[in-house]
Amino acid sequence: MSYFVKMLGSTDMPMPNDAWGTRGDIEEQVRFAPQPKPTDVVPGDELVYYAVGGYKRVFAKARVESTPELNSFHPNPAIAKRWPYASKIAVRPSTKLKYVSSGPELSAISPGLQSKVAKGVGYFEISRDDFERAVQLLQRAKSEEDRKLRTGWKQ
Repeated sequence: MSYFVKMLGSTDMPMPNDAWGTRGDIEEQVRFAPQPKPTDVVPGDELVYYAVGGYKRVFAKARVESTPELNSFHPNPAIAKRWPYASKIAVRPSTKLKYVSSGPELSAISPGLQSKVAKGVGYFEISRDDFERAVQLLQRAKSEEDRKLRTGWKQ
């Protein structure tokens, strides 16, 4: 099993703050660019979702359920063309933040992670310790976000 930070969105197509409402597909599948072909991602691998573009935050954890395959179907044809490989995933509810802005920054997980985010990089491997730290931070952020939402807070 491997652990990855998976970038979602791009600088010209940033993830919206309410990513689940706008991009509902990310709860069922994760998409990959054609180059490099995502041959190192396999079922059982764990992903930390990272919003590229605007918010630059971690906002969920997902487990890869299928090998990435070419899949030209997507409600947004631009997404299907730009990220043609897709894997089925399962998102862990205890880490699924309603708002991307509620999530921790990569530097909170480990100081050097932010430097791995670069143009053309769709995902990168992280250590098990970094992954476990990300899950802890996401669970904390989820608990805080849920508390705020119960009091009527909106982002």
